[in-house]
Amino acid sequence: LFPRAREAGGKAFRCVSNPYSGTLDDFHMLGHSGQPVQDMLRCSRLRTPLDALMACMHAMHLAPTAPDTLPAQPFAGLDPLVIGAAPHLLFSGGHSEASWGWKAASGCAGGGGTMCVCVP
Repeated sequence: LFPRAREAGGKAFRCVSNPYSGTLDDFHMLGHSGQPVQDMLRCSRLRTPLDALMACMHAMHLAPTAPDTLPAQPFAGLDPLVIGAAPHLLFSGGHSEASWGWKAASGCAGGGGTMCVCVP
């Protein structure tokens, strides 16, 4: 897909999975390319991609509509799309404009939570 990207970026360019989960210095980030958010908008009364991403965080699930209306492999037993622990950053790509919002962690007195970010 990006045959010359590694040449231009050296070792800085690294292909990753979709969805992606990573940690950098105890900062946990989790996200995807946007299909689950777009499917939620299509199947619900949510109005913006950020509303849908915040709903995913509330439900602690990356793709609440999969595999019913979003093509995904059905899993028996453990669902790998369940968010086990709230990340510091939850992102979704492929949207028409950037938006962001803070989702406070329920029952967390220290101001903890997740920054939800939609990116173009």
